[in-house]
Amino acid sequence: MHLSLREAKKDATRARLAEATYEIVRTQGPDHLTAEAVATMAGVSRRTFFNYFPSIDAACAHSVELLLAELTETLSRRPADECLWDTMEALLAGEAGSPVIERLALLAATKENSPVARHLAHDHIDAFVEWLTGWLMDRLGPDVDEVYAATLAASVVATAEATLRIWSERHGGSTEPAVLAAYPDMLTRSLCLLRTGFDTAALPTR
Repeated sequence: MHLSLREAKKDATRARLAEATYEIVRTQGPDHLTAEAVATMAGVSRRTFFNYFPSIDAACAHSVELLLAELTETLSRRPADECLWDTMEALLAGEAGSPVIERLALLAATKENSPVARHLAHDHIDAFVEWLTGWLMDRLGPDVDEVYAATLAASVVATAEATLRIWSERHGGSTEPAVLAAYPDMLTRSLCLLRTGFDTAALPTR
């Protein structure tokens, strides 16, 4: 659908505001997340912020929606006949899922001491489960059982969350790129356990 110039500018401003919410969390910490801070980061007025979003939560939610839309686009380019589990591994442990993992790692590292981070982490996880359920429904076709898709999505996300918690504890909550790089290998092992029904003999060698 072709957007008018005015509509395109409005979409761009909305996206800039939404992206500014995460940039503040990343650079200043979740407790600095306010409408004023987001507006300043995006280069607009506080009034403009509220012209687009009724609350900080709404702006954060749109930020997640943009991220998941990007992920959907990335996954759409993978082979249609690829094994579902291979796609899931690429989704979470590969480059495709890096922005999602970065966000969750950052929130995991700060949520113990920040109610705002706990709230954001909860919202991110809920949104990711809902998105993954919908993506699985599309990927598996019209005959798939919705309960199957929802249970698989919740199980995969819970596996990623549990692994992320252990990773965060081991590395003292650091979100440095070199430390984050260690997470995919741990997650790959966790997904292997889920994929094989927790058959430890199937785990890849370190």
